[in-house]
Amino acid sequence: VSQSRYAKPVYVFSNKGTLVSTIDGLTAAAEHFSISRKGIASRLSSGKSIQGMFLSRSAELSLNNYLYLYNYTSQEVRLFDTQLEIMKFLNITTFIYHKLDKKKKLFNGWSINSLNPDLNQKK
Repeated sequence: VSQSRYAKPVYVFSNKGTLVSTIDGLTAAAEHFSISRKGIASRLSSGKSIQGMFLSRSAELSLNNYLYLYNYTSQEVRLFDTQLEIMKFLNITTFIYHKLDKKKKLFNGWSINSLNPDLNQKK
């Protein structure tokens, strides 16, 4: 489908934060994912994934828009829609999740929503 040369691209990222593809505008993205333009716009603003992919208007993914884990050993980023998905991935309880998130502590090398926690912080 030919799009206007003025269509703003939609960048598609995997849940590991890597750029998978670039789609020419909301209409083409809607066709690609078989949902409405409004659905694409909603996911762009909310940070919710679609078919395991995350959408952005920028070629650089802003982690401020997402829930994520960062692994200090492998330097890997994983994106998530909800806290529940993070808890399932780490196999932890809500109590442990909030403790790790608040104090920016590592769990098996993963940090919740922080690329630079103060790992020497004592409370």
